[in-house]
Amino acid sequence: MKIKNSVFANGKTIICVPVVEKTAEGIQNAVRIQRESGVEMLEWRIDWFERAKEIEAVIEVLGKIAKIGEQMVILATFRSKAQGGGMEISQEAYGKLLFAIAESGLADVLDVEFFEAERPVEKIKKLQKTGVHIVASHHNFQKTPPKEEMEKQFLEMTDSGADFAKLAVTPQCKADVLRLSEAVLHVKEQRPHSHLIAMSMGAEGMMTRMFGAWLGSEVTFASMGKRSAPGQLSYENMKMIMETIRKSLEET
Repeated sequence: MKIKNSVFANGKTIICVPVVEKTAEGIQNAVRIQRESGVEMLEWRIDWFERAKEIEAVIEVLGKIAKIGEQMVILATFRSKAQGGGMEISQEAYGKLLFAIAESGLADVLDVEFFEAERPVEKIKKLQKTGVHIVASHHNFQKTPPKEEMEKQFLEMTDSGADFAKLAVTPQCKADVLRLSEAVLHVKEQRPHSHLIAMSMGAEGMMTRMFGAWLGSEVTFASMGKRSAPGQLSYENMKMIMETIRKSLEET
């Protein structure tokens, strides 16, 4: 899958940097810094924005982001409180916001909280008609479910027609991290053309952020300033680690 100049494919991981500022000015400054640092993909975490529930204000800021980061892949995300986000939102308001963003044409990719949204499959299909790519996502901040349950969640999101299926879980031990890795590998065997994003959060799961390409995860998240989730490395460190891994693999 190609979005702008970025290719999303098995065996490759793109670093996405979240923007988690509160003000319109702070958001724009953060995007400028990312652009100057060569960031390929950004995620605007709308739930951090102080006017996140004002659709006109969101679209206005998104337009400025799109202009500043015109070469970057722009992922727009409103993360609800239930999914670890910064703000409560009703399902009605959430749906209106998603469709306003999609119809604006300003975001390349849009996050949909799959198991929280009402009629998610129907919603995804309607959103995709505007031309936006969809990440069907689910976050579990309590635990790492059994492997079979994670596989089922991945398959439900993938089979919904979403362009990406994203699952983030919380490990209690190293075995949890390995269980997520097994689930990703098994799903890739069943759906080889699927585009998966997987991570085990916190310090215990940090390796999943660094070795995503090996696992079959096509996007990893790294911070530039404020973190949007536990366990995120800095963009510069992530870039250095991934480049070292890439070179080492080429030399073998």
